[in-house]
Amino acid sequence: MNKDKIVGLALIFTGIIITVLYSFLLFVAEERIQFIVVKYTIYVSIIMISGILIYLGFALLTIPPPVHPEELRNILKDLNNMRNNEDILNNKKKEEQ
Repeated sequence: MNKDKIVGLALIFTGIIITVLYSFLLFVAEERIQFIVVKYTIYVSIIMISGILIYLGFALLTIPPPVHPEELRNILKDLNNMRNNEDILNNKKKEEQ
């Protein structure tokens, strides 16, 4: 069997087991355990949402702003001019030798 299919089956069965266990703890277990399950579910959800917000804020803070197309064209023209100047200098050096 393909390794990806084995991993896929493992993920499906893990999801089913977690769903059954969570449903049992939330609806069948005694009331004290139900309260703890709800409490930790809300806690983990808030922590995950906060983590996503922190990651997005950090990404926006550290990623440089996008380059506008006109500015990019100017940069490319400058690079081409530099290459052409280097080629001219290299050709002159070869001719002198």
